[in-house]
Amino acid sequence: MSYRETIKSAKLQKHPNGNIQVSYYLLAHLREGGNGRKRFNIAQPYNKRNVRYYEPRVMEMAYEHYLAHAKADSHSSFRDVTTAALDASKNDRSASTHAIYESLLARKILPILGDRVIGTIRVADLNKLKNDIIEDGISKSTFHKVYTSLNLVFSYAYENEIIETNPLDRVRRDSKLFENQQHRASGYYTPEEVKLILDNATGHLKVLLSVLFFTGMRSNEASALAYKNLDFDNNTITISHSLKAGKRKSTKTNKVRQIDMSQTLKEILLAHKKVSRSKEYLFTNQTTGELYYDANMINQKQFKPLLKRLGIAYKTLYATRHSFASNLIAQDAPLPYVQKMLGHAKLSQTLDSYTRNEHINNAQTKGIIDNLYA
Repeated sequence: MSYRETIKSAKLQKHPNGNIQVSYYLLAHLREGGNGRKRFNIAQPYNKRNVRYYEPRVMEMAYEHYLAHAKADSHSSFRDVTTAALDASKNDRSASTHAIYESLLARKILPILGDRVIGTIRVADLNKLKNDIIEDGISKSTFHKVYTSLNLVFSYAYENEIIETNPLDRVRRDSKLFENQQHRASGYYTPEEVKLILDNATGHLKVLLSVLFFTGMRSNEASALAYKNLDFDNNTITISHSLKAGKRKSTKTNKVRQIDMSQTLKEILLAHKKVSRSKEYLFTNQTTGELYYDANMINQKQFKPLLKRLGIAYKTLYATRHSFASNLIAQDAPLPYVQKMLGHAKLSQTLDSYTRNEHINNAQTKGIIDNLYA
């Protein structure tokens, strides 16, 4: 089939942004009584020189656009449009950002919307999806990435006239649910809960949680640990990387720090090293042998189900950091030592974060003021 059998007419127009826009009509859609009009932009300014250059090629360009988006019509599934949208815009962002969008869409959106005809997805559907994702424990910054990747798909569909309006335009980015999530993240696990969790965790989950509860490091720092970071002779751990989108990158503070390794954690890590599939990294996917995409994979598939089975209220993986600091302070550890272990630049940050009212154990404070001047 050639463009003469597909395209009725095509012409160059000036887009409001000043670039060239190609407008064409599909014969098949016109025969069915539809509008049949399609449009796309060229990243070239609309001027006499460019018009002279592109005018003789406009039909071929329209046909190429049609072939590239043949599946993208009002009956397309959300999955098909997602594939087309990502492919069409992959050069508009860095490779790492593109990988993040692909992963978020695959993990958070496609399992829910993938098989839906994109034209049937309504604002109510997206608001429900938004609330479900937030209540599942996603951070505010990650949700904004989900929203952006989702908007990428709907904007593509709207710009290519697959849908008449973008329903995401009427879905707010913010939500009061983040307040509940923030409270959940700021909580901590009591020593009794930590013991119960570690006694019942197994495999990689037990090792990861042991690292988190005994060091207070961030989950993506723990997920990026290499065996060369462990000094079993001096009982120290060097934190040099953080796991981001499956890659080891610099830490949140862009600094390398060294922390103490407890005897309990040392024994757990030595035992893990003997049976580890990887000789380089502590935590790798048991199927592929590669690093996980991020710590959230373990959180969703293993940690949450464990807490549910134990009857312990879910608090995010970040709460393990709060647990370490809060329980260390409860043991009268010097605040500068807590600051060093957490990698805080200033002591005030440690004080602001971990000496709040919700981190005070009421049982330990009972009677303190009665005996204040005894």
